[in-house]
This record gives sequence, structure tokens and C-alpha cells, in this order.
Amino acid sequence: MKNDTGRAKCVSLTIRGFTSQAQEVADLIGVQSSHQGNVGELVRPYVKTLLTRSYVQYTIEYSNEVALSEMLAPLIQKLGGTQNLIDVQGKVKAEFLELHFDLPSISSEFPQDGYFSNSDIQICSELNTSISLGFF
Repeated sequence: MKNDTGRAKCVSLTIRGFTSQAQEVADLIGVQSSHQGNVGELVRPYVKTLLTRSYVQYTIEYSNEVALSEMLAPLIQKLGGTQNLIDVQGKVKAEFLELHFDLPSISSEFPQDGYFSNSDIQICSELNTSISLGFF
């Protein structure tokens, strides 16, 4: 699903800023994370910067034909639903949740436009999550 830039259209949910170990949070959610890290660990093996917050991140990649309004629900369902995420967030006292959509830009072979459905907006409201869009 990656294009010639080496990036794939995807959506990710990151739970950030908790005192538990990242693997403990992933275990509570019940799904192995795509990426995770604990406060004080190296950001990347070749970088001396240390993480200031622990995090777990879950990502789903999509083909370019999938509409923006169809991307969030499968991720939330994979993670056990909105209530499961609310419960985990409350247990681990996460500082915040972030949703990030990585989308092809207007100059790509697959230009992207779209909208968030009412149910997507409701999910984001219930989770009290931030939303960011990245274009490649």
C-alpha cells in the first residue's frame, strides 16, 4: 500500500503521557501496538534525545481508494471500541489521545479529499482526542 514516496495512507491513534509501562497499556487494550516507548528511553536508537512521555501507537494502513470517512471506524473497532479506549485512558490516566491521518496530497497520483462522518466526530468527542492531518 506504500506509494513511490515510501509512505502509506494510514490513520493512527496514539495514547500519550501515562505513568505505566507502554506494554502494560497495550495489554489493557488487548492489541499489540504498532509503536511504543517509555519515558526516558531513546526516541530512536541513533538519536540521543530521550522520550519525555510514554506512548503507545496503533496504525492501520489503507489503499488510496479508501475514503477518509471510512478510515477511523475500523481502527476504533480493532482497539475494542470507544468504551474500551475510554476505560483504558481512565485506568492509566493518559494525558491525551492523538488521531493522525496521513493522506496523499493533491499533487499525488491519488489526490485526497473527503470529510469526517458524524460518527467519526462523535468518537473523537467521546475520546477527547486531538486530530491532525499529514499530507505526502
